[in-house]
Amino acid sequence: MNKRRENLRKLTLTALFAAVAVVLELIITFVPGLNLEMPFGGRVFGISMLPIIILSFLCGIGYGLTGGFILASVNVLSNLNLIVTWGLTPAALAGTIILDYMVPFTLLGLAGVVKSGKNPKIELLLGTLLVCGIRYVCHCVSGLVVFGELAPEGMNVWFYSLIAYNLPYMASSTALCVVVGMFIIKPISRYYYQLIDQQSSDNQDEDLN
Repeated sequence: MNKRRENLRKLTLTALFAAVAVVLELIITFVPGLNLEMPFGGRVFGISMLPIIILSFLCGIGYGLTGGFILASVNVLSNLNLIVTWGLTPAALAGTIILDYMVPFTLLGLAGVVKSGKNPKIELLLGTLLVCGIRYVCHCVSGLVVFGELAPEGMNVWFYSLIAYNLPYMASSTALCVVVGMFIIKPISRYYYQLIDQQSSDNQDEDLN
């Protein structure tokens, strides 16, 4: 029974954190000043990654990957009308959906793999750098394979994908997630584990009764 309640709690948190990530994505999309974006995707203020990163630390990478998959799927559905206007071939369209959305956003859920419980702030820093690095690599591969022909004339396609296009927005988004995350990871973790302790105490009281 306790295991079932724990799984239910983590599934509820997964839905909650994924919903927060989607709401942040919508805010970034529609609020002037925050909606800075590269021509073919790439938010300058990509704070929507942070809820999935924190979820992975609280509930484990399995739930983190689930939350990341939800965010990735919503991003694809909400941007599909824009993506199809880019004039991509079916293969290129599939490539950008996989490399720019499904894989990098799902794998944000791996952040908790570095968790040891010793120093939450340092672990959050390392986990964020890890998954943002993975996301950056995915976008760079997409830039080389799918969008390489869009590099400005005379610019090396590797420089275009790795430096000119993908590095600026990934650097700003990573820095934003690290700064905000290091401020909130401790209070969120403290509240989460206090909630667990309270529920465990309530369960013990029910068993005694």
